[in-house]
Amino acid sequence: PTFSPTPRPTPYPTFSPAPTPIPTPPKPTPTPVLIAPSGGGGKKKSGGDSTPIIAGAAGGGGVIVLLVIGFCVYCYFCRRRSPKSPSKAKLERVSLEDDDDDEEALHNNANPPKPSESAAAARANARVTADVLLSTGGMLPGIGAVCWAAKAILISCDEMEAKAADIVAAGNRVCDTISFLAILSENISSFQTDDAKALVQQHMLELKDLLNKFQDAVASFKEKGWLRRKWHSLAHGAMLTTLDRQIVACLDKLQAVYNLANDRQTKLQMDKLLKAQTYALEVAMFKEIQAVSKKDGTTHEAAAETLAKDDAATKAVAQKGDVESHELLLELSQQFKKMESQLSEIEDNLARKTAKDKARERKADVLTNYEVVIEKMERSPFARGGQAQVHKGFLHDEPVAVKLVPLGGISEIRRTKLIGELTRELAIMVTLRSPLIVQVYGVITKNPMYFGVALELMDGGSLRSRLDDIIEYPVIKATEMHSWSRQIAMGMEYLYSRHVQHRDLKTSNVLLDHKSSCKISDFGLARCEELQTHTSSTTRRHGAVGTLPFMAPEVLEASGFSEKSDVYSYAMTLVEIVSRTLPWKGLTEKQIMMQVAMKKNHPELPADTP
Repeated sequence: PTFSPTPRPTPYPTFSPAPTPIPTPPKPTPTPVLIAPSGGGGKKKSGGDSTPIIAGAAGGGGVIVLLVIGFCVYCYFCRRRSPKSPSKAKLERVSLEDDDDDEEALHNNANPPKPSESAAAARANARVTADVLLSTGGMLPGIGAVCWAAKAILISCDEMEAKAADIVAAGNRVCDTISFLAILSENISSFQTDDAKALVQQHMLELKDLLNKFQDAVASFKEKGWLRRKWHSLAHGAMLTTLDRQIVACLDKLQAVYNLANDRQTKLQMDKLLKAQTYALEVAMFKEIQAVSKKDGTTHEAAAETLAKDDAATKAVAQKGDVESHELLLELSQQFKKMESQLSEIEDNLARKTAKDKARERKADVLTNYEVVIEKMERSPFARGGQAQVHKGFLHDEPVAVKLVPLGGISEIRRTKLIGELTRELAIMVTLRSPLIVQVYGVITKNPMYFGVALELMDGGSLRSRLDDIIEYPVIKATEMHSWSRQIAMGMEYLYSRHVQHRDLKTSNVLLDHKSSCKISDFGLARCEELQTHTSSTTRRHGAVGTLPFMAPEVLEASGFSEKSDVYSYAMTLVEIVSRTLPWKGLTEKQIMMQVAMKKNHPELPADTP
């Protein structure tokens, strides 16, 4: 008889990842176990003297055993000579990944992360964690400014993740940073001495500054022609890669201060969060810069200048960095710039044709879908402005600010026009979502005596009030001024990314929360001409201050409003912050117009301006 052993297939390893809001140490991949076939035995027969039979059977059995062994050896060597089966290759690959972290790192470098739903989900979880830290992490020094900076980066990553793999990697860095801070906030008891607390505060300040630089580097991807300009920025050392490693080093110093390495599980988790990200586009570009610099014997700057003009080089690195094809096409040739201009003109024409229809639809949606009922509202306002008065109210048992624009004493025609203008602007405002602007929850239109808007309640009041309060805040630190300035700039950047002009930027329209972080409010309301006419006749008599000191020269000259006009208002807002007074204080309106529109002068800054 002959035997043909039935081969058993090599089992595939199974994976069951479970994403969590805050990253946890990865579970080891189970090592696949090959189950050998179980053997069996035949039954013995009892009998008398059967030695010859047994001897014969033993001889025959020995021959059979030798045949089986020989066949197995033959199959083994054939299998060794043949290519590995997919299942076996996969098993060996899993084993290498389990046993060799360096090989895993090389694999990750060769295959940079691509934009995916998992990356977007991780950023969403990170934003939730940051919100929790903002509300509960008061014991961790500087957590507020760090979380705001991190959230701003995540917003940019959400907007641009399709542009290049480096954007996704940047988002991953911020997600890991927020998870790291969450672990620190859970270990406040690890503070040992006042010196340790001071050290943590120092490192958190350093981390905030690094994240701000990181945000600038990420934001550079928004600029037109960013891909070619990146050659030059890399040559001058402006790299996400460098900042990533500096952030990791800063987090490592925080870990050392907190003495968390004693807990093995926590250490494994934190070590994972401290792994540097790979920025494939930057790596590919910098290698090209080094190669050209070495070949031509030139500086990195000269090599970058050469490569920026080389379409083939730009295309090659773009493919390695998973740059969006549309972005690459716009960079490769001048003809694409012309094409972009033509497409933009077509889009503008189409937009103009449908703008009125869309505006009508948005206004109808606001009045239908965003009408809210305030359950309770305090009788006395806690703030008054040039356009309305603000009361504290409750919406779904949550405190909100209710801005009321009075409608009493005006004709039905003016009332209808005013509500139409307000609804037009609010149709855009209710769709905006950013931690840098005051959230609009809904409108109140059922009461004929006023038009109401339900807003996010900001406990800290306006930035203008903070600057005026020299008793409670006799000194404002330069770091806080810098933080406010940056938050306002990022808020304005967000508004313009949504094609929204502010038109009335000043510290009175910047509100503070309970942690003294600021958000922009009243954006777009200055477009409501009927509102301006209405409030100028009702509130200016009560001493409301106009916005003339913040108007750009072209606005005063009636040359039209543009983004540059808002930039000018931002500059005047910075003057307010550093001087704690209004620009051109002490001058009449005519004198201000003379200084700005005619002489093109700027307000003087204090000598101690940071």
